[in-house]
Amino acid sequence: MNFPTIDQILDQARWKLNDVGKATYPNEKLIGHLRSSLKELEDALAENGIQVLEETSTNLVVPANTTRIAYLGTVPVLPSDLMDVLSLEEKITGQGNDRFVPVQKYLALPVKLPDSFLGCYAWHEQELKFVGATQPVEIRLRFIKSFPDLNYPVSDTQTIPFNGALPFLAAKTAALVCALVEKDFDRAQIMHDEAQNNLGRLLNRNVRTQQDTPVRRRGWTRHRHRYSRSIDRTRP
Repeated sequence: MNFPTIDQILDQARWKLNDVGKATYPNEKLIGHLRSSLKELEDALAENGIQVLEETSTNLVVPANTTRIAYLGTVPVLPSDLMDVLSLEEKITGQGNDRFVPVQKYLALPVKLPDSFLGCYAWHEQELKFVGATQPVEIRLRFIKSFPDLNYPVSDTQTIPFNGALPFLAAKTAALVCALVEKDFDRAQIMHDEAQNNLGRLLNRNVRTQQDTPVRRRGWTRHRHRYSRSIDRTRP
């Protein structure tokens, strides 16, 4: 099965919006709602421990006495698409990749003096934290990455790298348009229910080690009330 393209997802959303010919909703008018739908899918996968977007970083050289690595302003920096760290390995700079050894993860770093290796790390406040090493070392991260940013101007052929994502993304995108653009909350509820059913089936297919864990689903009611109050304030 091929990954769904942006055009395939938005075509299905338009079909649900009775706009097959793109007269009302060209891709540029839908892409923002698709971004919101994609973020919800990303969060749901992470909440349910589905690591479909797992990646291993290139080797990163960590200078001596480095105590933190962030997305910006440090040497090195974290991969921009990193969402969560699964594991970390280290080796002496210049050694072969067969010399990597695991670095132990802590919720809070132990109080100790720096050693020749990092030895431990913590993932805290969206940064890697270390006690530090007295010499440069190379590290390699295994991490969960985010979905790629959607191109703008819209690329019809860009894909969402997750099989089975199309039904949820199309229905959720249509639901957001019904609520936020058309202010048709009854129709939005129907589209939202369809999206949640599709999301539930998608998660159930991918959960392997959590068969007894209930799937977390988001409700629509609070959004519907918020939008309704917004509309009421505009009435004379």
